[in-house]
Amino acid sequence: MSYFKIFPNIAYPYNADGDQKIGKNILKRFSFKDYIKSNADLYVRYQMRDGETYQSLAKKLYGSPDLHWILFLMNDIKDPYEDLPKNSQEMTAYINQKYPGYVLFFDLDLFDGDFIVGETVTGENGYTAVVVSWDGNMRQLQVSSESGSASLQKDEIVTGSQSGSTAKYQRRVNYSTAVHHFEDLFGSKVSALPNPLIPNDASPLQAYLDQTEQADTKIITNIEYEESLNDAKKQIKILRVEYRDQILADAERVFK
Repeated sequence: MSYFKIFPNIAYPYNADGDQKIGKNILKRFSFKDYIKSNADLYVRYQMRDGETYQSLAKKLYGSPDLHWILFLMNDIKDPYEDLPKNSQEMTAYINQKYPGYVLFFDLDLFDGDFIVGETVTGENGYTAVVVSWDGNMRQLQVSSESGSASLQKDEIVTGSQSGSTAKYQRRVNYSTAVHHFEDLFGSKVSALPNPLIPNDASPLQAYLDQTEQADTKIITNIEYEESLNDAKKQIKILRVEYRDQILADAERVFK
């Protein structure tokens, strides 16, 4: 049973003369109460495999891909474009779109002011680029339209054309593989700069800039961060098959 097929019909006026067309009343709603979604006796937890979809699972479990809405309601899926897990190909395209190009990282101590989105930055040896974003806490500058990147040298001063801000260049990294955040050995986030006002050699960010390892700190890249979010979306609740007919009967009753 397709979800929208059970919606009641309603007459919609579509012009100034009051002429009407029959359509589905999409203002009606059907949802699961919280006690259903939280009652472990009514569902099983499942880890979706790559390539599986809510439709393919609905067909396998409930006999029809049209019943994927049962899984949607059980897992609070509101936006199928954002809330559903992506397959490998979709993840690659998503990451490439969200994290294009390169980012520059600067010295923790020697920088003056904030860069402006859209301005051009120049190095001392011919490097130029356009600012896409600036994260002062991470000393990270996202750039596009680069020229002369091969000429960038560590400790080279980079200057903003409008802001006049300057910073000492340390690293250039693919945006997708750049650090997103740091974690301790237990998976808890740790500050990149424990004391931003007094950067020190013991900070995770300084170690990252120096490309040295810290035994008690793990670097989580942008790719790893996005993959962890996507993996979490693959852990779903599946309403037990024996309750399918009851749910369908309840839905029809609500929409009468």
